[in-house]
Amino acid sequence: MRKSCILILIGLFLFPLCLGAEVADIKKEVPLTNLLEEITLVVSKARGLSFKAPVKHGVKTKTELRDYLQKLLREEVPQEKLRAYQKALVKFGLIPADLDLESFLLELYTEQVAGFYDWRTKSLYLIGDTPAELLKIIVAHELTHALQDQYVGIENLPSIKEKNNDDRLLATQALLEGDAMSVMVDYVLIPTGQDSTALPDLSPFIRDFVGLMGGQLMAKAPPYFQYNMLFPYLNGLTFIQQLRQSGGWAMVDRALKEPPMSTEQVLHPEKYLVQMDPPTFVSLPSLSRGLGPGWVYLDKNALGEFNTAFLLQSAAGGPGGESQELARGWDGDLYQVYEEQSSGKVALVWFTTWDSPKDAQKFFKDYSALLVKKYGVRATASEAQHLLFYHQGEAIYIEWRGLDVLVLEGVPQGSLDPVRNSAWQVTKTERP
Repeated sequence: MRKSCILILIGLFLFPLCLGAEVADIKKEVPLTNLLEEITLVVSKARGLSFKAPVKHGVKTKTELRDYLQKLLREEVPQEKLRAYQKALVKFGLIPADLDLESFLLELYTEQVAGFYDWRTKSLYLIGDTPAELLKIIVAHELTHALQDQYVGIENLPSIKEKNNDDRLLATQALLEGDAMSVMVDYVLIPTGQDSTALPDLSPFIRDFVGLMGGQLMAKAPPYFQYNMLFPYLNGLTFIQQLRQSGGWAMVDRALKEPPMSTEQVLHPEKYLVQMDPPTFVSLPSLSRGLGPGWVYLDKNALGEFNTAFLLQSAAGGPGGESQELARGWDGDLYQVYEEQSSGKVALVWFTTWDSPKDAQKFFKDYSALLVKKYGVRATASEAQHLLFYHQGEAIYIEWRGLDVLVLEGVPQGSLDPVRNSAWQVTKTERP
């Protein structure tokens, strides 16, 4: 199974609890069996599910963790897929062009991960010499992932099988991490007689949590990675709170069998709980011929509401709670990445669709302003429904039609018309 977003892949294949603590390695001779047996009973009672089998467990040093992550990535992500993903993020302006993406993410997760459950090997691993009380909450968190796996089979979840939809992957990760966070908080609150449903919505404070995340590399990481690492934990916890308040753990169990299909549903639980609002799935034709000789297709994917909002807010420091209003009304999107082989130039085609013409018009205006700021030029042609300018001989174009907005970046000047005309031959479908 190949996934294009390795940030999400690590989280979805390993389910790490990222604490960013600076700790020494746990000695391998420290017995963990008794501790796991004790916490297994508590987690089972708190979650209302019995374990079907004992959970295998072990300890890894930081060095062993990095080697493990590297092996996973090289098995699951072809180098050309990773390269295409990096080029897309650079073109969107989300990461610097000189970032060594694979090395950076390996070091980042090695720094941050305190423990993880690997559903491929059905094993729970702990990292580092963690204080006893912290060790217990890590185990409670990761045991919840083992429960999820035993009851629904994580490898059977739709987002694991569907390629080229990182938004759906992120939504699934939010469901699973939110469930584990909810159990973990319940575990901590046992002495008080309360549970995590009493907590406030933490998602508006995401900026504050970014500042609290430990580790030197995390502090220097591009905001895109910081916020995407936090989303499954904070927004996922809020999503699970809403499910539990609506129908208890039974509602969470239902969600594990019918996961949210987009980050939109995680951000707005009423679109999952009250009136199911599945995303529109977008299919774009191949545009290599329209771009001209030497242009090749690299990859495609979906940003989703969360990262569309982040993109709009990135210049202001990342998405706080208020920034989610920037992409409210998102209904679906797809981007494609192309490269000219001789020069290495990259073209980005991004199609978004919205709940209403008003939502689409708002995005058109907001993203037009972002493009002008991003490229530092004045538009050469601007009307109520399209914006065009040229940057270093490449066309930058955005057009609004009804519910839809098309964005073209880096298209050769002479190829604008054929690419634009072909891109509007888009197919939109809504799947249950």
